[in-house]
This record gives sequence, structure tokens and C-alpha cells, in this order.
Amino acid sequence: MREHITETIVGAIVLVISLFLLAYAYVSTRNDDKQGYALIVKFDRADGLVEGYDVKVSGIRIGTVEKLQLDPVKYLAVATLKVDPL
Repeated sequence: MREHITETIVGAIVLVISLFLLAYAYVSTRNDDKQGYALIVKFDRADGLVEGYDVKVSGIRIGTVEKLQLDPVKYLAVATLKVDPL
């Protein structure tokens, strides 16, 4: 009987630590509080662009895709990119 209590306590500790690590990972990867500037770019085609995806130059992350829209006059894809400060 004592073994079951020990296993339950160890399982609870592992669960608490896992929840803490999950919360830490969520908070540390949020981009809402980062400074930066917005770039508005227009494309003929926006294949592969998705809101929230990383913007990379030569494989290095420089920002994220904030918003995608359609230009109602010229029918171009308009993307708002949030670029990290240097």
C-alpha cells in the first residue's frame, strides 16, 4: 500500500513540473510584448503565408506575419509583417 502512495506523490510532482514548464514555454515564446516595426508588403501570390508564421531572411528569423488581407482595388495580397528591432 505504501508503494502506491509514493507513486502517486511522484506522479503529482512530475505533473506539476510539467505544467510549470509548459506555462514557461508559452510565456517565453509570445511576441506580443516585443518592440519592432510594421512593414506592409504586397504580393501577386501569397502561397505559404500564414498569420503567425516566422519571417526569415537567409534562414534567420527577423519577425512574424501579423495580418493578411486582400487589396480590393488591385486584388493583391497585402501582408503586414512585424519585424524585430536590430
